[in-house]
Amino acid sequence: ISFAPQNKKFHLVNDAVTLSLQIKNISDLEVQIYKLNMLDYYRLNNREINQEISLEGYIPNITKKITYNQASILKHEEQIDLPEIKTAGVYIIELSGNGIKTRAFIRKGNLYPVIYGSNSGHELQLFDDNQNKVNDYVVYFGKHQLTSNKTGIVTIPYTTTNNQEIKTLIFAHQEISCLYQFSHSQENFHLSQLILNQAESLI
Repeated sequence: ISFAPQNKKFHLVNDAVTLSLQIKNISDLEVQIYKLNMLDYYRLNNREINQEISLEGYIPNITKKITYNQASILKHEEQIDLPEIKTAGVYIIELSGNGIKTRAFIRKGNLYPVIYGSNSGHELQLFDDNQNKVNDYVVYFGKHQLTSNKTGIVTIPYTTTNNQEIKTLIFAHQEISCLYQFSHSQENFHLSQLILNQAESLI
């Protein structure tokens, strides 16, 4: 079992998900679909999910079998439609047959944070795949859980330490989450003054 190069790892929320395979000497192919809890994983591990994740203790959300009748010596190309993958999230698809096992990593949908400075602190906004602003989300910042206001903004106060710190934020909206490396800065004040002197006053 091998994957064709045109397979995508990342899909928009409304994309149909398919896998293109090259198969040889397999008559019965088992397909197991696991949907991972992104928020739980991020909060526990504080790192990105990849296809090498251990599935020990996980139960597949969906299992199905596909039968092929081609001769065992022939390599054939197949496309597997996965209409079961309807909602945003991260999925692992395990394929097994004739003692061979492989897996695919699928991420459907994503979140895109935007952070800028204001008088009150770092202001956070969130956008989806279609560049639409998300107004209902939660940010996990260390031990703090911050909920966006009615206009979709979360404010994080400036740090009181002398050094700029790189911290990890977790954004969560419905079934999808994302990690974001955040530069937590100290508040800086700048005072500027403009003095205008008339030419005759300098004489």
